[in-house]
Amino acid sequence: MISMDTYEKIMALARRRGIIYKSYSIYGGEAGFYDYGPIGSIMKNNIENEWRRFYVIREKFYEISTPSITPYDVLKASGHVDEFIDKIATCKKCGRSFKVEELKDGKCPICGGDVEYGEMNLMFETLLNQFSQIQQLVMYQNLNHKFHHKYQLLQILL
Repeated sequence: MISMDTYEKIMALARRRGIIYKSYSIYGGEAGFYDYGPIGSIMKNNIENEWRRFYVIREKFYEISTPSITPYDVLKASGHVDEFIDKIATCKKCGRSFKVEELKDGKCPICGGDVEYGEMNLMFETLLNQFSQIQQLVMYQNLNHKFHHKYQLLQILL
């Protein structure tokens, strides 16, 4: 697993090179939301095209596009509501949260402080509009997690 120090260096380089930017940064931004810069857009398209070459062309899979928002009942029936949960630890000193496996000897990887353990559901609730009474869930796609898995593929495509 990549260390937080290495991760922060990679993210800083990605920002400097125009690969990604924190979305809405002039308003403080929101954790986990990023915009792709010119280079980032090209890299993202290369990754998607490589995925298509492998699965759609070579393996003969069909590509489909689906909404990002899914009705609650669908995700409840599939087990996502009850099982899509990560164990987390929140530092009592600096207040940052991490997956339990990111801790260093049971301590905060940033400041070394003691942590409090908990759980985090990786989906969040939203309404389709102000009149909607149907609960919807959006799959929380942590860019950090996706970035780690795609990092090796990025090296191949560059």
